[in-house]
Amino acid sequence: MKLVYVVTCILLLFRSVECENMEMMAMFMENCQQKFPVTDDELNMIVTDQTSNVRASDNLKCYAKCMLEHRGWVIEDDLVDDIFFTNYFHPSEFAKFENKIPPIVKECRLLVSADKCDRVFIVYHCYKDKLEKIMFPLKKH
Repeated sequence: MKLVYVVTCILLLFRSVECENMEMMAMFMENCQQKFPVTDDELNMIVTDQTSNVRASDNLKCYAKCMLEHRGWVIEDDLVDDIFFTNYFHPSEFAKFENKIPPIVKECRLLVSADKCDRVFIVYHCYKDKLEKIMFPLKKH
């Protein structure tokens, strides 16, 4: 439980969650942890944003989907593209990359899975990885 609060604090620092939402975010994390138990190491992977480079457990994928549902990014078991992209960018940066989004959506939406958690997980990471390559072209991916 202590780790959940530590993770929440770190997420709040790096994900721009407003202070009044801290308690709610902790509640979301606890709820998702009860439904889809993940290890401390798996939580650490989420906090350090290293989940795209590892073979994630089914629980980790469902935990991530659960958190995205609580944040309103997943509706009816599907990642909502507009919500993802408008939340991914700082508002002042969105216009710079807006024309690059449709090809990313088209490519990433070709990645399918019968498993709902897996589908959200792979599309989310596809979007994130493709955007990072565009935004930070010199960074090793």
